[in-house]
Amino acid sequence: MLEKDWGQLVLQAQSIRNDLQGQCAHFKKLLISGVKDLVVNVVDFRKKFDAEGPAVKGIAPKDALNRLKVFTDEY
Repeated sequence: MLEKDWGQLVLQAQSIRNDLQGQCAHFKKLLISGVKDLVVNVVDFRKKFDAEGPAVKGIAPKDALNRLKVFTDEY
């Protein structure tokens, strides 16, 4: 009886492992896609921060503070 139960447990573990391996490829694709999107978003955020952020020359300190708050919230 113990051998039968052990055999069933091993078969179930193998079945679950195979299912998880199938799902792994899907999640890996999602991860790679998410990382690519993140890289694009970071580059866009940095460009926008440099062009419109609080360190732009010639803006008033109050405007710089407001811009900093906006970018902090977006971050």
